[in-house]
Amino acid sequence: MNGEPGVVVVTYNSAQYLGECLRSAARFGGGDIVVVDNHSTDASCEIARAAGAGLIANAENLGFAAAVNQGVRALKTETVLLLNPDARIATPLTPMVARVSDHPQVGVVGGRLLNEDGSDQEGFAVRRFPTAAALIAEQFRCGPVPRLTTVAAQRPSALIQLRLGVSLDNCVEV
Repeated sequence: MNGEPGVVVVTYNSAQYLGECLRSAARFGGGDIVVVDNHSTDASCEIARAAGAGLIANAENLGFAAAVNQGVRALKTETVLLLNPDARIATPLTPMVARVSDHPQVGVVGGRLLNEDGSDQEGFAVRRFPTAAALIAEQFRCGPVPRLTTVAAQRPSALIQLRLGVSLDNCVEV
């Protein structure tokens, strides 16, 4: 895996955060930036254009997943960062890409989420990939099997910090 990562930002009325997000992506992302706007009524599209990002302006709100797919298809990079418009990148992404390239079995990694004061975010949980038993239980409406790992998020804005010292054992493999 070589080259600089591309950045996809999906927006919907995110003008108040988008400018700072795109400035950080331009500073630390290294590759192309594509903003996919889901029919915002604020200045999100104008901010994306002014920042020099590629822009896909949808005529209707297609939802997050469809917008991500549009953005990824528009990039010509081997690696992609999905960045929320209310987040900023605080460190370069290229060391992460270099580290991941040494581990081809790793398909997805996540950064460390920090509050504005640099402390770790707390407050929401991310599910691990489900086991076969969990998928079967959910299929038969037995409820999800809780396998949660608490990670972060008190505030709408976040700093993303990528550290090489973090073991890849903590990364998600797909």
